[in-house]
Amino acid sequence: MAFRATFLAVVGVTLAGHLVALSFEIAAAARFGTGREADALAFALTLLVTLNAEILSWITTLFVPLYVAARATSARAASALLRRSIAAVFVATAGGGLLLVFGAPVVIATLAPALGARGTDVLRAFALLLFALPLAGLFGAALQAHGRFVAPSLRQLAWYGGGLTGVLALGATRGAVAAPIGMYVGTLLFTVILAAVAYRAGAFGPGTSSADVERGPSLGRLGALVVPLALLSSSAAINVAVERALAARLPEGSLAALTYGYRLLHFPLALFVTNATTMLLPSLADHAARGEGAAVEALTRRAVRVAVVFAVPLAALAMALAEPLTHVLLERGAFTAASTTLTATAIAWYAPSVVSMAVAQILFRTYQALHALWRLAGTVGAGIAVNLALMTTLTPLFGFRGLPLAASLSGVALVLLMVLGLRGHARALREALFTWSTAAVLGAGVVAGAGAWAAQGLAGASATAGLFTGAVAGVAVYAAALAALAPAEARAALAVLVPAGRAA
Repeated sequence: MAFRATFLAVVGVTLAGHLVALSFEIAAAARFGTGREADALAFALTLLVTLNAEILSWITTLFVPLYVAARATSARAASALLRRSIAAVFVATAGGGLLLVFGAPVVIATLAPALGARGTDVLRAFALLLFALPLAGLFGAALQAHGRFVAPSLRQLAWYGGGLTGVLALGATRGAVAAPIGMYVGTLLFTVILAAVAYRAGAFGPGTSSADVERGPSLGRLGALVVPLALLSSSAAINVAVERALAARLPEGSLAALTYGYRLLHFPLALFVTNATTMLLPSLADHAARGEGAAVEALTRRAVRVAVVFAVPLAALAMALAEPLTHVLLERGAFTAASTTLTATAIAWYAPSVVSMAVAQILFRTYQALHALWRLAGTVGAGIAVNLALMTTLTPLFGFRGLPLAASLSGVALVLLMVLGLRGHARALREALFTWSTAAVLGAGVVAGAGAWAAQGLAGASATAGLFTGAVAGVAVYAAALAALAPAEARAALAVLVPAGRAA
C-alpha cells in the first residue's frame, strides 16, 4: 500500500506537470504554428530533451545502484559519494553548456541549415539548461535512493511551467527564445528546492573523512562505468541528429508536426510507465546488490506484463483518434487545419512504438540495476543502428511518414535485442512477452481501436464529441475484449488499479 500511495502521489504531481507541458504545447502552437519559428524551437528543444535524457540516464545508472550499495556500508560513505558526484556534475555540465554556446552555429549549419541564424539563437538560449537540469537530476536521484519520489517528480511542472510563462510573457517580443528563458528560471528554482529536500532527508549526511571516501566507490570504478554510457549516449546523439536533419529537410512545418505528435503521444507513457520504472529501480538495485537474481527476474516479468496491458490500448486509441485529438488540443491561433492533419499523421504512425518503448523502459531499468552497462550499450546501440538504417531508407520512400514508421519498426527490434542481452533472464522474459496472452492483448487492442474509430465517426462533426465518444467506446471495448481473450492479464491490470482490499 505504501508503494501504491506513493505512486499515486507521484502520478498526481506528474499529471499536473504534464498538463502544464500540454499547456506549453498549446501556447507554443498558438503563438508559432508550424512555421519557421516553431521549427527552430522544435529542433532545439528536441536536442535538449535528448541530451538531458542521456545525462539523467548517466546519473541514474551510475549513482543510484552505487549509492544504495554505499549506504549499506555506511551513511558517511554514501554522503561522500554524493558530494563528489555534485562536484563532477557541476564541472562537466558547465563545460557542456559553454560547448553548446560556441558550437551552436556549427550544429545548425550541419543539421538544419534552413533554420539559419534564428536556429542558432534558439539553440544557444537552451545552453543554460545543460547546467541546471543535470544538477537537479543528481539531487533527485539521491532522494529516489532514499525512497523519496514525490519531490523529484516536480521536474515537468518546473520546466514546462517556466516555459509556458516565458512563451506567454515574452513570446510576442522574443519569439521562440522565450521558451528556454522561462525553462531555465523554473529549473533553477526546482534545483534549489530539491537540494533543500535532499538536505532535510539526510542525503548529505554528516561530514566525511578520507576513510569514508575509501569505503565508497572509487573514481576509477566510476570512470570505467562511464565508458559504455558514453558510447550509448554517442549513439543516441547520432540517432537524434540524423532524425532532426532528415525532418528539417522535409517541407516546412514537418519538423514541428513530428515533434508535437511525438510529445503528445508519449505524454501518458511518461506519466505512468516512466514514474513506475523510476520507483522500481531502487528495489531492483537492492535485489541485484544482494545477489537475488530470482527477485530481479520476477519484478521485471511482472512489470513487463502490466506495461503491455496498459500500453496497447494507448497505441490503438492514438491511431484511431489522432485527428480529433490534435484538433481539440492544438488547432487554434497559428495552428491551422493543415497543421492538424500533418500532426495527426505523425501521431498515427508513431503510435505502435508506444508498446515497445514501454517494455524497453522496464528492461532498461533491469540493465541499470544489474550494472550490465556494456551489454546495455551493445543492445541499445544495435537498436539505434536499425533505426538509422530504417530512417534513411524509409524517409526517401514515404516522405514525412517514413520517420515515425522507422521509430515504430525499430522499437520492436530494440525490445528483441534487449531481451536477448539479459543473459540468464532472457528465457523467462521471452516467456512473458512472446506468448498467447500477449497476442491476445494485441488482439484486444485492435478491436478497441476499431471500436473507437467507429464510435467517433458516429458522433457527428464535432471533434470534441468524437474524441470523447471514441475514447469511452475504445476503453470499454478493450476492457471487454481483454477479459474475454486474456483473463489473467485483465486480473493483473485490475490488481494495479484497485487495491487488494477493494478488489472483492
